[in-house]
Amino acid sequence: MRILITGATGFIGNHVVTELVKSHGSGNEIVATSTSLEKARKTSWYSDVEYMAHDIYDRTVDPYELFNKPDVLIHLAWSGFPNYTQASHFEHVLFEEYRFHKHMIASGLKRLVYAGGTYAEYGNHDGCMKEEALSAPTTPYSIAKDTLRKMLALLAQDATGFSLCWCRLFNVYGEGQNKGTFLAQLISAIKNNEKSFNMSAGEQLRDFIPVVVAADRIAKLAAVTEAEGIYNICSGTPTSLRTLAETTIERMNASIHLNLGHYPYNTHEPMAIWGDGTKYADLQL
Repeated sequence: MRILITGATGFIGNHVVTELVKSHGSGNEIVATSTSLEKARKTSWYSDVEYMAHDIYDRTVDPYELFNKPDVLIHLAWSGFPNYTQASHFEHVLFEEYRFHKHMIASGLKRLVYAGGTYAEYGNHDGCMKEEALSAPTTPYSIAKDTLRKMLALLAQDATGFSLCWCRLFNVYGEGQNKGTFLAQLISAIKNNEKSFNMSAGEQLRDFIPVVVAADRIAKLAAVTEAEGIYNICSGTPTSLRTLAETTIERMNASIHLNLGHYPYNTHEPMAIWGDGTKYADLQL
């Protein structure tokens, strides 16, 4: 089986390729792509895969032929990060993504594991989210992603021998995460020996999952053809932001003071949202 991973040098993509090489690569041809050859050369997997630097939105190249007719695509590419509020997500990127995937499917791609959706597609609902819950995205990024999911689902209905698996990622954290994320900022403050760390009151409940666990699940889903539709990639356990901060400080044996309540709560996000991971667990992989 020939497996193509887009966005391979990104935060999650890097770990997915690592998992494929380490645990799931036996008998498979692994092809990785991103726009940065420089970043790829610095990864642990560079010499173990077939790597091609390429812009998947380049309309002058046939990507299916370029990547030598992959059987499975694990897609983690999307432009416009880290600004989730830019209109370009649905004005430009959405249509480039659709064009790319439509071509790949029409050319013969057998399976697409789209690992770039997020829990933001559920919108501002509180509580435990099951995959069958109605989506209600509110940001340009999440609106674009959820719209793409619906467009691809329609394509999947008409494509014989093709299967689509949409991975909804919850709060993934770990090595390589964006420096602007809450946990990355806290760890940076601790390493810089700062005396205090400004944050909200920290009572928001979120679903935190280590990136190595999320990457392993994505890699496993790539091989299970019957796994179709939406899959939550989550821990299934709600944890407050304050608890995450306190356990991180304890784990790092630090004494930084949490300046709770410095920032107000974000009114554009739910106070408590976490995932139901039963659908994935029932696969018994």
